[in-house]
Amino acid sequence: MPGGRRCRQRISGGLVRSRGYRRGLLVLSRYPILEAHFHSYLLRGLPQRPDQGEYYAGKGFLHLRLDTKRGPVSVLNTHLHAQYAAGTESDYTGMQTGQIVQLAAYLAGLPDPVLAPGDFNVHERSAAYRVLLGLSGLEDSAVTLDHRQATVRRSNPYREGKIGPDSRVDYVLYRSGDRQGVRPVSIERIFDDPFQVDGGVAAHSDHDGLLAEFQLTDQSDCKFTGPKSEIVELAFELLEEGRAGAEQGQLHKRFAAGACLVAGTLPLNERFRSRLSRRRFLKGVALALPALAFPSGAGLLTLSEVFVSEELAAYDRLLALLQATWATDPRV
Repeated sequence: MPGGRRCRQRISGGLVRSRGYRRGLLVLSRYPILEAHFHSYLLRGLPQRPDQGEYYAGKGFLHLRLDTKRGPVSVLNTHLHAQYAAGTESDYTGMQTGQIVQLAAYLAGLPDPVLAPGDFNVHERSAAYRVLLGLSGLEDSAVTLDHRQATVRRSNPYREGKIGPDSRVDYVLYRSGDRQGVRPVSIERIFDDPFQVDGGVAAHSDHDGLLAEFQLTDQSDCKFTGPKSEIVELAFELLEEGRAGAEQGQLHKRFAAGACLVAGTLPLNERFRSRLSRRRFLKGVALALPALAFPSGAGLLTLSEVFVSEELAAYDRLLALLQATWATDPRV
């Protein structure tokens, strides 16, 4: 947004710190920041996959209200759950949809013009992308300007060895407010050239950056009056599929936990019977197995009864939120 005056106050609101995890979202503004709030996502990822880091990153969205000459503008910055299942949408689309529902429900109550940049981790042709724009009323500035550019590219030095075509999953979305309008003027990919560091090739990130320019108008051109029924129905379907997958995973973990606990008791029982056995049923192995089986079983029970139960409860809350915000589906 060009033409803004310099901020005469400390811009400490751009970086929201919270206890525990650092959220990883930063907004720097030359406009005064009127408010800054961070909202954690109910669906945060899988704790049993520390290699993915989603659960432990404490993901959510950051909402800032900026003071401009034409009135307040809301900026929402976020980073949605990644789609780790290569070539499919089945494993993590439910979590992405849950995060989108939470974000869109929050946006439903904002009267300001909205700018929403972020790594949304969804492709333009995906069901999650349709839900993102359909529920929120946000528009894709690159689509409006007909200037789509891939932001995840195989030429990036940090993506060496990874398969898959170049893709566009980072967006600068926007929506006019109740009284003020906003329209995109330009959008360009930036920070996309590799450079040398200590004799090696590096990049600013494994994703390219985007630079977008918007213009505020005195009158709103917002035509969004709420999501279409087929979009709400699609959101219900994706959430229910995600919940069903989590529930199925819980059953598998319970079964595996039971098997581990039973396996842990068998060597102990055999240990007492082995007093009359000449070989003592491989005593060393028999004593080692319980030490391995019981912790494994306990760990699986923790995953199924604590973490997965928490995930299922989050799905239920999001289904209820979807129903309460856009009450068109009687199933919830």
